[in-house]
Amino acid sequence: MGHVRLEAVMSDRVHAATSTGWNRTWWGKTTTWTTYHDRAWRNVNPVSVNARNIEIKAGNNVETYASRLNASNNLKIEAGDQALYYAVKNETDHNDTTFKKSSWIGIRLNKSTEHNTTRISTPMVTNLYARNGNLTSWSGGDQLYQGTIANYYSRDIQAGVGEKARADARIILEGVKTSVFHQRTKESNYVVWQKQINQGSHTETLTLPSFTGTVNTPFKAPGGITVQIPEGDFRSQIATLSAQPGMAYLNELAARSDVNWQPVKLAHDKWDYKQEGLTPAGAALLSVAVAWATGGMGANLLGTTGATTSALTNAAFASLAAQASIRLINGY
Repeated sequence: MGHVRLEAVMSDRVHAATSTGWNRTWWGKTTTWTTYHDRAWRNVNPVSVNARNIEIKAGNNVETYASRLNASNNLKIEAGDQALYYAVKNETDHNDTTFKKSSWIGIRLNKSTEHNTTRISTPMVTNLYARNGNLTSWSGGDQLYQGTIANYYSRDIQAGVGEKARADARIILEGVKTSVFHQRTKESNYVVWQKQINQGSHTETLTLPSFTGTVNTPFKAPGGITVQIPEGDFRSQIATLSAQPGMAYLNELAARSDVNWQPVKLAHDKWDYKQEGLTPAGAALLSVAVAWATGGMGANLLGTTGATTSALTNAAFASLAAQASIRLINGY
C-alpha cells in the first residue's frame, strides 16, 4: 500500500460593491463620497468520515488536511512512514476605499482618500474522535499534529514502530496561528494643508493540539517529542496552557527529559501614525507672503548698498525666511 491522503477542498468567493452619497449644509457646502467594497473569502471544506469504527492503514504516509474522523467507538491509524495531521487556513480579506470631496459654490475645499483593511486567518485542524473507544496512531516515522483536536476514552500514540520503524522518529506537536490584521490609512488635502493617518493592529494567537480522554497513555517516540509554545516565561506558559481543556498533557511533558520546547514569536502590534503640513500650493503662498512681508529687510540688516547687491541680499533673506517659516509650520 502507498499513501493515504485525505485532502480538503478549498472554495474561493469574491464580492464587490459600490456605494455613493452626498450632503449639503445650509450655507452651501457640498460633500460627495464614493466607497468601493471588496470582499474575498477562502474556506476549507474538509473530508468527514463518520462510523462506529474507523481504520486507516498505509504502507507509506497517512496525511489528513483538516479532516473530521469521527468514530463512536475505535479509531485506528497506521502509517508505515509518517502520520501527518495538517491544519488548513480559512482566510477573509475585506477592503473598503472611500473617495470624498467637498466644495462651495464650485470652489474645491478639500478631498480625501481613506482605506480600511481587515484580514483574518483562522486554522481548521484535523479532528480525531474515538468517543467511547481507543484512539490508536502508530507510525514508522514522525507524527505531526498541527493544532489537532483528539477526543477518546483511551489513547495509544507511538512513533517509530512497525516494519519501517525509525530510531529517530519523533512526535511533533505544533501550534496553529490565528491572525487578525486591521489597518486604516487616510490622506486629506485642504488646498493649502495636508494630513496623513496610518492606524492599525496585528494580533496573533497560538493554539496547541488538544488531547481529551480518560486513559492517557504517555506518548512514545524514540527520537523524542517536539512541542511549540508561545514565546515567554516557560513556567508561566505551561501553567497557563495546561489549565485549558485538553492541555493537561503539557504537565506530563514538562516532567520529561526527551522534549524539545520551541518558543514561537507572536505578533502583538499596534500603531497610530499621523503627519500633517503645508501642501506645495500652501508652501508657495507662504513664500510669497513672507517675501512681501520682509521687503528690503535683508539689505537693511546687512547695511548693503548698490541696487543689484541689495536685490540679491533681499531675495536671499526672503528665501531663508520662507524656508524657516515652512519648516516651523510643518513641524507643528
